[in-house]
Amino acid sequence: MERLVAFIGSPRERSSSRLLLDLFTSSFEGKRTVFSVYRLNVQPCSACGGCYDTGVCVIEDDMVRVYSALDSADYVVVASPIYFYGPPSPLKAVIDRCQPFWVRKFLKKEKMKPKKGALITVGATEGRNLFLPFYYIALVWFNSINASFPLHIKVRGVEEPSDLGEELLNEVKVEGISFFGQDKGFN
Repeated sequence: MERLVAFIGSPRERSSSRLLLDLFTSSFEGKRTVFSVYRLNVQPCSACGGCYDTGVCVIEDDMVRVYSALDSADYVVVASPIYFYGPPSPLKAVIDRCQPFWVRKFLKKEKMKPKKGALITVGATEGRNLFLPFYYIALVWFNSINASFPLHIKVRGVEEPSDLGEELLNEVKVEGISFFGQDKGFN
């Protein structure tokens, strides 16, 4: 059975990010684990270097569950608002704490399970480079956890879920069907 790990970067229970994630993943039929980063107890990376010896983080908190889920994932999807052109700090803490994956992949040359990643970002502003900093952070992170990164859905000019139009919602659902390979036979 295929496994999906998803991260919600919004502190709001009924956020645009959550709505878009739910639509995007609605066609996925395997086992899913969804982490709301604001509900996780994740300490920031302390740059102690402990993971360099073992490939395992020495901090014991909710990242233990995240590491396990990511190790077995086939798909990883992040849906998040953009805060000051980047991820909200709880999501960035999760990303930073994935340093052990980088160590395992690049220093220890460990063979890791391949994954497929997608990023859904939502921003209220119309800034020209709104998505660029978050994209580069995600690019490096997906590579570190051994995930391809073929899809970045960018939604701008949205403050509340009511700002999302029907056309966009349908497009996100169709993107999800394609991403999870459920579009076989649909032309």
